[in-house]
Amino acid sequence: MKLKSILGGATLALAFLASAQADVTVNITGATAFRAATLASIKARYLAAGTPLFKFAHDQATAGGTTYTGATRAIFIGNFPGVTGTTTIRCCFTGSVEGIRALVPGAADPVPPTYYQPALLTGTTATAVGAELANQGTTGAAALGGISDIAFSDVTKSSTPYSAASLQPSTPSAGVILFTMIGNEGFPTSVTSITAQQFRALLAGGFQPLSLLTGNETDTDYVFATGRNDGSGTRTTYLAETGYGITQVVKQYVANVSSNTTLTTIQLVPAGGVNSPVLPGQTAKNASTVWGTGC
Repeated sequence: MKLKSILGGATLALAFLASAQADVTVNITGATAFRAATLASIKARYLAAGTPLFKFAHDQATAGGTTYTGATRAIFIGNFPGVTGTTTIRCCFTGSVEGIRALVPGAADPVPPTYYQPALLTGTTATAVGAELANQGTTGAAALGGISDIAFSDVTKSSTPYSAASLQPSTPSAGVILFTMIGNEGFPTSVTSITAQQFRALLAGGFQPLSLLTGNETDTDYVFATGRNDGSGTRTTYLAETGYGITQVVKQYVANVSSNTTLTTIQLVPAGGVNSPVLPGQTAKNASTVWGTGC
């Protein structure tokens, strides 16, 4: 993926907006797979400004992390090359399909991307080149739902319910990501691959005996499928590539209770993502909201 080219296009869009107004705000969403490169490139562009005084915050500060490139939500405020006034870039990475949905006017979105408000950094001052103000902390910061301007996706528009929507550019640059299927710690090392047929059987039933993968009938332990909701580009890709079908209902499990070494309780993800009452480890974020298939 030529991220610099894409951000270069974004710069032109910013310059166009700047001709009509002094200050510009851009909301970016889409695939979490591209967030590290996106956030690093945004910061680099701010650093390239003549007087690179900018400030930014991200959710890794409160999530126990220290690296901004792993943030799901971030905000940058300052001088951006080629744009007059103050440029605010807000990011909220939700998923490839959800990102495309966020660009479609009128698309019903039960879980829209949310962006940090500029007030989060009110009173802070960027006094050094590339000063990282992320550790200002973002606990309790108000998240503001809003229309998105740019989305990153590793799936095409035609692989979503929004294939008829008019988005720009009509032929966007492709994002290429390597996918691999993995097992949890302790999974038999003898299983080094899985066929599309085996994977389809696993998704259709939610679990299968280990013997399906090893060919050894004495392997009676069960293998459970886990994955993401239907707003994910990763899910879209592996359902398409294995021939299961992008729109088909899958049965997936989530670990409700675990220790450092053992999964002690697993639960089939219900429609809506949670049971009533909610069980430990469940979250509405597990719900599928794009295709209306429930899971």
